[in-house]
Amino acid sequence: VLLYTLAFAPYDRFEGGFVFLTPFVGWAMFRPRLRLFALASFATSFLCWFCSIGWLVNLGEHLGGRGVGWFCLIGCSLIFCWSLWIWLLLMHRIVPQILDRPFWERILGMLCLAGAWVLLEWARESILHVQWNTLSSTLWKQPALLQVASVTGAWGLSFYLVFFNLGIAYYVRHLITRGWNRRPFLRRFCPEFYILFSVLGLMLWLFFHNLKVSKIREPMFRAGVVQPDIPQDVKSDPGQTPRILAILDGTMQDLRLDNLATPPDIYLW
Repeated sequence: VLLYTLAFAPYDRFEGGFVFLTPFVGWAMFRPRLRLFALASFATSFLCWFCSIGWLVNLGEHLGGRGVGWFCLIGCSLIFCWSLWIWLLLMHRIVPQILDRPFWERILGMLCLAGAWVLLEWARESILHVQWNTLSSTLWKQPALLQVASVTGAWGLSFYLVFFNLGIAYYVRHLITRGWNRRPFLRRFCPEFYILFSVLGLMLWLFFHNLKVSKIREPMFRAGVVQPDIPQDVKSDPGQTPRILAILDGTMQDLRLDNLATPPDIYLW
């Protein structure tokens, strides 16, 4: 729960997105009873959402009271947690089956689980029309890792993060069960580990390649970005609309001043 919450805004500890599933994956390797695992995974799924969308409580101030905000938070957490819960149950079923299988069967199982996560995220967004807490959004401050999204879309990032969680959990098990010392290299070799970091290296290469190409291109235009800083309680008050518009208009007038050596061709709000 802590790793999942920290991975998203406002904490933005993207590292949590790479490992937040590993505790449950590791537990599933011990083949726990389904009822116990289902109860624990449901409670965890609920708490993950409850802690990561706590800002919903603030809606109560505009909808009739603080209690309404808490009702929205609890209700939304119960509704949205089902996708994470279903994935954990699916993982509980698949992971024990592929642990001691040949390499290609393990990789196929991990790819299927990563694909199932993406499918569940897509279903949640399509059914509920809400794009909250997509796993790929944990990387929004990491441009070096975002480049692959130009090819795969945001779904590719979610896919890789889940695949990374599964691979790290299996690698830790590999080290424990097969040991590291006094073993031939081939017995210590874990292909999942090298695949994980090969893909990560490919992402970094793509970033530096695009960075190099961008320096060669001639810019199409110069753009300025303006982010209004208006308190939440003010911009939600209809009575404050004229005052807000006046502030924005004054800001725009200031932006028209030719006090820049190379002013932008367009401003984006």
